[in-house]
Amino acid sequence: MLLEKDAPRLEHTGERPLVGVCTTGSAMAEQAYRTVGIKEVERGAAIGVLGTDLVYRKHVLSDGKTRPGVALVTGALTLIEQMFGGGAMPFVRTNVRPNNEGSKPLFDEHQFENTGYPESKMEIGPGVMKVASSGQLALFRPAGLSPTQLRAPGWSTRATPPPRRRP
Repeated sequence: MLLEKDAPRLEHTGERPLVGVCTTGSAMAEQAYRTVGIKEVERGAAIGVLGTDLVYRKHVLSDGKTRPGVALVTGALTLIEQMFGGGAMPFVRTNVRPNNEGSKPLFDEHQFENTGYPESKMEIGPGVMKVASSGQLALFRPAGLSPTQLRAPGWSTRATPPPRRRP
């Protein structure tokens, strides 16, 4: 999904100026997240990439109140709802770096819950498994919420502890 500035097309590209981008896809919960009501192998969706051009990060859209990031995430959630047939909204997952002070409150505002640092099991040799954290926060938006339903940020206003290190 692209958010373009409502302006004349640029001469060198033939496109309007890019304000931001957001990607979506399907997802499967690789483990249960009971705190947000998600079962292991439940089918849902994911927001992969979210980015706003630095020039537009503190701006609002022509309606005078909507920020570009809010428009992108709301648009992505609406698209996800359509991808799933317009019925019940599935859970939506995304990952955010702990120091990303722009995206954390944005996803919090869209009712994503911080489930902490997920651990992944990787086979690093015959019969040798390693458990590691991605170093990113796993954020989940519970199923059944309207794509346009927002709230005041809560968890994102508190300090995020670093991931636990395994011996």
